[in-house]
Amino acid sequence: SHVIIRGNATISSENNTFRLGFFAPNDESGWYLGICYASIPVPVYVWVGNREKPIANLTSAAAEITEDGKLAVVDQDSRTIFWETSNAEEGADLELLEQGDLILSSSDGAIVWRSFDFPTDTWLPGMNLTAGKMLTSWKSTVDPSPGRYSLRLDPPDYGEIALFYSEEDSTSPNSSNYWTTGNWNGNAFAGVPQMTIPYIYRFEFVDPFTPMATFGYTEVPLERGLKPPFTRFVINHMGQLKQFTWSQQSEVWNMFWSQPEYVCRVYNLCGDLGVCNGNKLSSPCQCLNGFRPNNSVSWEKQDFSEGCLREGDKICGGGDTFEEVGAVSFDKTTVVSFSGSRRECESSCLKNCSCIGLFHNPNTNVCKNLYGALLNLRNLTSDTTIQDKLYVRVQTSSRKKTKKTKLLIGMICGGIFVIVIVGATNLYLLLRRRRNRRKNGGEEDIVFQVTNLRVFSYKELHSATKGFSVKLGHGGFGAVFQGVLSDSCSVAVKRLERPGGGEKEFRAEVCTIGNIQHVNLVRLRGFCSENSHRLLVYDYMANGSLSSYLRQGCENVLSWDVRFQIALGTARGIASLHE
Repeated sequence: SHVIIRGNATISSENNTFRLGFFAPNDESGWYLGICYASIPVPVYVWVGNREKPIANLTSAAAEITEDGKLAVVDQDSRTIFWETSNAEEGADLELLEQGDLILSSSDGAIVWRSFDFPTDTWLPGMNLTAGKMLTSWKSTVDPSPGRYSLRLDPPDYGEIALFYSEEDSTSPNSSNYWTTGNWNGNAFAGVPQMTIPYIYRFEFVDPFTPMATFGYTEVPLERGLKPPFTRFVINHMGQLKQFTWSQQSEVWNMFWSQPEYVCRVYNLCGDLGVCNGNKLSSPCQCLNGFRPNNSVSWEKQDFSEGCLREGDKICGGGDTFEEVGAVSFDKTTVVSFSGSRRECESSCLKNCSCIGLFHNPNTNVCKNLYGALLNLRNLTSDTTIQDKLYVRVQTSSRKKTKKTKLLIGMICGGIFVIVIVGATNLYLLLRRRRNRRKNGGEEDIVFQVTNLRVFSYKELHSATKGFSVKLGHGGFGAVFQGVLSDSCSVAVKRLERPGGGEKEFRAEVCTIGNIQHVNLVRLRGFCSENSHRLLVYDYMANGSLSSYLRQGCENVLSWDVRFQIALGTARGIASLHE
């Protein structure tokens, strides 16, 4: 055998764009052979070889070309093979290409095996999706082993791309489809207009609606020999497909789009008896009262798939009662319906050890006893038209514990309230004076009209822009500054400078742009409406303003094709605003 890499050694592509080597996601995991971007400060891995079987010790980890011509991950001390390629040819050579494709080729240059044919969770330019090829998520943020979510061409028509969830593995025939791009219309997918940009990356669908279908995207060469920014599609451990683009100037990954946009639409994200809260993006899942995570270690790593289980003894251990959850939606549960009061419903459920809870409508007296798993629980309490309420079966001791906890919290909060109310009274006159100086109807009215925007404090934006020190340009209503938020996302902050903060223009822009998402419009992330400060926060466009390109010197004139694409994109954006 021929050793390619051992221990912490690496190999790089010709221009040092990608690097192959061993990595450990955290201190508790083993070591994996992976490909990452070489020129980016924090490594992002786009492919993993031995993702199902890590090596314990880095010192003995090696990547070798075996005697029969396979690429293998080997523990050199025990000579145990942890992973190897499916194809082989004696005398094969290994090369990492500039596109991030790791290829094994024969002496005559024929490709024997390539990593692009066996992707993990990342889809790079030049990589094609086919009927037999898919992306599979990591199990968690620190576990590269195959998760339960996959991206693939949707059979049997193969005319769209879909996300799937599987209880077992990604190839299971029992997979559940929970999102699709919509059918290909010859130029784009019906449900994803963001995938139509032709001047940076070109998407191509060959033989759609056939088993031979192939879908991929490639880079479009830019003017003056410039390369497009790094981009990658990733199906993350929580089942969302996201496109990221690297900003060389600010050295951050900007998320261009994500689907499903609402994370709670991902199938079985929180597991059995787990409730999804889309407002908590980093940790959207929680257990119902009387329940706890089935696997607390996995839960901390953001792998919620094992769901929740009852606290205390099993069902039918005696002393069970019911905890009101409220109006919810759910999937995959056997329902037995009959007429009766809530008391009759509870009595019927308690007689059956398999009954996990019930739905009851007080207006119609319709009762539904529930059996099996409660998946995809989503809170619908805000929808007053729904009369059915969910009651889950819990142990009485768990409910008493919850009530005691609530009582203790209530007593503490009551004590704090008494202390705070004294101070609040002293501040009342000062607050009233300030309120008289403010404009009526501030950010509350805007938040009411635009619920998908983040509200920033002035202090937060002052810090993000380093005191508004990096000026990007100046428009009719104010200056625009570059900033970086606490989550490392680059933004452009527009500060309105007209008397009164340009209140009319500010409200119009927030309420209009805030409710629109279009590929040719810069996305509005949020706003600040604090005292007299009026600021708008947009995605940062690393290539600068359009005017700087249209008005630059003769040595850097844009081609007519590029100018046409700019005009077309501008027209599309304006048309979307008029609609």
